[in-house]
Amino acid sequence: MAGKRSQRFLCILNIIFLFAYLMVCLTPFLRSGSFWFIAAAGLVFPFLLLALIVLLIIALIRRSRPLILLNIAVLFLGIQQILAVFAFHLPQKTEDTRPDGCLRVLSWNVNRWVEGNQQQQGQQGFRKMMMDMVQLQDADVLCFQEFFESYDPLMAESSAGLLKKMGYPYSYFFPSSKIYEKKYQFGVSIFSRYPLTDSGQFITTDHPHSEGYCYVDLKWEGQPLRIFTTHLESFGIRNVEQEAGSGLGGRLKYSYELRNYQASLLGEAVRQSP
Repeated sequence: MAGKRSQRFLCILNIIFLFAYLMVCLTPFLRSGSFWFIAAAGLVFPFLLLALIVLLIIALIRRSRPLILLNIAVLFLGIQQILAVFAFHLPQKTEDTRPDGCLRVLSWNVNRWVEGNQQQQGQQGFRKMMMDMVQLQDADVLCFQEFFESYDPLMAESSAGLLKKMGYPYSYFFPSSKIYEKKYQFGVSIFSRYPLTDSGQFITTDHPHSEGYCYVDLKWEGQPLRIFTTHLESFGIRNVEQEAGSGLGGRLKYSYELRNYQASLLGEAVRQSP
């Protein structure tokens, strides 16, 4: 009797985890704003995967053929989510010399060059090291999020000036925040080795620190290209306004709905791009 009860308990537990696992695997195909609770469950996907593997091992030990086949089939169905979460990629070497007809684009959230955390770093800034890393990539176009620019040389050296010396004379900067009498500005920016023929910006939400998106048009090998860069709103679980609702669930709901709205605005801009 005890054996049957334990078998039934394991079977029910297995089905519950299988159902939760499959729900999370649907996140790439659902709008996170409408199905925020499923998207939020994706945060615990690694634990669901581990639970299924443990349950599969238990099924193998018990030689429960139906559960073995069911677990393997469901794990296989979620292979896309597994690859997305754990990012299994074979090492690829970036070639120093590029073939003809190749445009190299770098995108990097530079977190304001981490200059704001110098006290924790023993007054050691990272901007020079990060600039060296940018230069090593030898990209034609640079897209930065959380870009920091100083317009007071006594306070900090200009980031745009440093990049211009590195061979990127053309740029467009969309500052979403301006402090210290507008001497410090933060936002999204694009730098290019090629002349820019047009540019534009759009704030996706009237919300503190929302960076929106910007774009530039350039001519490359005789053809026009439009390049976008954006930074969707950070989750900011600790800083979400009270109207978002009380508790973690309400805050997650607010964050997913906001990011989904911003992504839809950018998606429409891309679709309408000439």
